[in-house]
Amino acid sequence: AEGVHSIRKLEDGQFDLILCSYALYFFPEIIPDISRVLSDEGLFITITHSSENMSDLIEAAKEALKEKKMLSGQSLPIEGIIRRFSSENGLQLLSPWFGGIRSLNYPNDLVFLPHDLPRIVEYFRFKSPFFLSGTAYSPETVTGLLRRYLEKVFLVQNQFTISKDDAT
Repeated sequence: AEGVHSIRKLEDGQFDLILCSYALYFFPEIIPDISRVLSDEGLFITITHSSENMSDLIEAAKEALKEKKMLSGQSLPIEGIIRRFSSENGLQLLSPWFGGIRSLNYPNDLVFLPHDLPRIVEYFRFKSPFFLSGTAYSPETVTGLLRRYLEKVFLVQNQFTISKDDAT
């Protein structure tokens, strides 16, 4: 209830296991505290995305916004969030605080066919707070623009693939 920064109030070495699933990119600044509250034999497991996670869908959303002159070369919030902690920079961010780091990659793609367009749109709608956090964009407006953009994509290609690569 106090939020992630309540970890700073915890005593040193009191946990044997800490799990962080798809969230460390929101607060990588607490990595030293995670290390501090872990016991000497403790284990920290984090699951995160690749920095390329959903890049296909991100680019489609950006192109849909650009077509309506609502975006000019800037990135979406999701891009900055994922870059804060990803499978590509995780070792660098963790290594000052942890020894014996092991990484496992889980390559994964979601492949959509033309008849799956409503599913892609629903997936984007579900993820829209992540994509559009802190922007003035209405999720419904962007979802509609994305739908129209993907309809054109499906006229040219028979599938749309979303990268969902993860790592522990």
